Amino acid sequence: MRLDFDSLGTLFGVRVLFKIPWTRFLRIVCLVAWCAIALEMLALRADLQSPTAIGADTSNYYAAGQRLNAGHDLYAITIGDRAVENGDAPDPWSYPLMSPPPIAVVWRILAVLPGDSSMYLWWLAGAAAMIGLISWLILRCRPAELPLLVVLLPCAALEVWSGNVNAFLIPICASVWLLAERGRSAAAGSLVGISLALKLMPGILIWWLLLKRDWQALRACAVAVAAAAGISLLGAGLTSSLRYLDVAREANSVGLYPLSPVSIAMFLGLGALSALVPYALAGGAAAFAWRWRRRPGLCYAACIVGLVLGTPDFRPEVLSWLVLIVVPWASEPMPSLFRRFKRSGESAPASESASPVVGS
Repeated sequence: MRLDFDSLGTLFGVRVLFKIPWTRFLRIVCLVAWCAIALEMLALRADLQSPTAIGADTSNYYAAGQRLNAGHDLYAITIGDRAVENGDAPDPWSYPLMSPPPIAVVWRILAVLPGDSSMYLWWLAGAAAMIGLISWLILRCRPAELPLLVVLLPCAALEVWSGNVNAFLIPICASVWLLAERGRSAAAGSLVGISLALKLMPGILIWWLLLKRDWQALRACAVAVAAAAGISLLGAGLTSSLRYLDVAREANSVGLYPLSPVSIAMFLGLGALSALVPYALAGGAAAFAWRWRRRPGLCYAACIVGLVLGTPDFRPEVLSWLVLIVVPWASEPMPSLFRRFKRSGESAPASESASPVVGS
């Protein structure tokens, strides 16, 4: 039996595929793959399926908000507090929360919602934010950057369902670039300040704003940090705010992932110097950012690499931050998939077959 390719080309579905430019078809494939990987990660990882499970990040945030609402110590468990340690996988840390006080202050409000609704809302909102960001990047980035996104999809899928605040901070840091490049410096700086208050990692973007000489953004960042510090003092108290210094020190040295820079340095026998390795790597990335300070896109990308390498507790999901490297070169919105051409044999316009370069 001989396959008739001429007859095959007359089928409706095949005709539609032939009319879709290859770059757009590639984006569709990557988008389908992204949805499949995200759903498969949720199916395979039982620990990601319930944000209310004891030991989950969302449950720990909820417990922190409850402790503050009850007038208890933020960084200690007292009788009657919600548990934070899963008996099957005990935590190596001596504190029930490893995040700065502002995240617990945010959860003081969320914790008053009835039942477990706040945990499910947080979990679903974070998942929607990450899924939306990756989908947006797939549809708008240049074809040359698609392989990087594809490689990072499993790590991003882990972050989608983690319930961690990173699921919000990664899209927020993408917004920082977009706002800054559109001249909305005050909004960009404010987002950097808010992100820094919730987690120390995005603080490296202050270096990017400094290299850009965006003084308005830096002033807005300082105001946001000061406001967050004031709210933290009111909502969590001075004692908890000062104790976080010890919490951060323990978070950077205890229970680290085996492949983290600190763990590798200790394995190589660097001893006490191992704790300095992430900061040395971040400093190297900051030096590259300075070298590319006149090219905002490369400067921003170098800072993101420094953010990842400078994380002492480096885990696979931390790699999901690297998707932000693509943001400066995101292209124009993808045109309609099924645009009709005047003649059935007409090829796609050049503007659709090649993605314009945005960013520098």
